[in-house]
Amino acid sequence: MAGQVKVGVSRLAAIVLFGAIGLGFFFYLIETKFVPFRRKQILKKVIKVFDARVLSDSRAEFGVGGNTVIVDIHFALSLNTYSVQGEVISFHVPKDSVDSLELPKPLTRIEASLDHMPTYRIYQTNGMGLKLAKRRIDRCFAGNT
Repeated sequence: MAGQVKVGVSRLAAIVLFGAIGLGFFFYLIETKFVPFRRKQILKKVIKVFDARVLSDSRAEFGVGGNTVIVDIHFALSLNTYSVQGEVISFHVPKDSVDSLELPKPLTRIEASLDHMPTYRIYQTNGMGLKLAKRRIDRCFAGNT
């Protein structure tokens, strides 16, 4: 039959093996070269936009309305359709500081923990939504002071 290519089992195994090695090398490069560079870029942007103080290479904190907000940057490296952005920037508030506050709609109150400290995750975005996050967090906490 015309157009069909006969490939032996050993060639097919070699193709799959080299494809898997190539994909593994690609993810290795992303994890060792791109992610640290992008994390540093996002942290600089967080410092500039929120006037934040650096806690570690992936965390910063800033104050708004008498509350401390902790920014956590992490990357979800997977090949599913739900982690298209890859970079996730979460805004956390210590649990005891907002228990009595009523948070307006764009902010949420999802229980989480950072370094075994109970927090609420109040907002989550990617690297492109930092200015919108600043406006929403400032507006919500300014009304609760």
